[in-house]
Amino acid sequence: GAVPADRRSSRAQAADGSSCVKVETRLYRLTLGGDWIEQPSSRGAQKIFTSSRHATTLSVLSQELTDATSKNTVEAARMLLAMRLDAENKIAEANNNPIKIAEPMLVAQPWGASVAYYGADSQGRQFHYSAAVWPRQILTLFVESNRLTQLQLKEVMAEVLAGVEFNADVA
Repeated sequence: GAVPADRRSSRAQAADGSSCVKVETRLYRLTLGGDWIEQPSSRGAQKIFTSSRHATTLSVLSQELTDATSKNTVEAARMLLAMRLDAENKIAEANNNPIKIAEPMLVAQPWGASVAYYGADSQGRQFHYSAAVWPRQILTLFVESNRLTQLQLKEVMAEVLAGVEFNADVA
């Protein structure tokens, strides 16, 4: 069947002639330069990409909210952060793989709220999480790698964030 217009992904040429992946949904547009490849995902709102150059996996999850559930974006962001940290710790405990997470940040923004944290597990996996919460949507980005240093992964996250454009009409 046809791919819905809000779930389009394509490979394209960047201005410098290199290849890039473009994803366009109702909520956001994402452009990833380099060797990122979209992988199958079991959740429709989740997109998963891998990069062999970065030795990194990127997960992008977007979710529309109803006005009734998101009147207070800072509180919604606080709940999102608590759920994420709880899930990280439960997975680490279940796998007997202790993790260290740097001080999570929650910042009120003129448009809503943002949250972020980063950390590593005892087997060398590094990860960064960033989310934006608007009155009517949430967008989360999660990058992880077993080979990159925390600083290298932070640079990958900055590169990914630079390729994100939000649809202000939906936010």
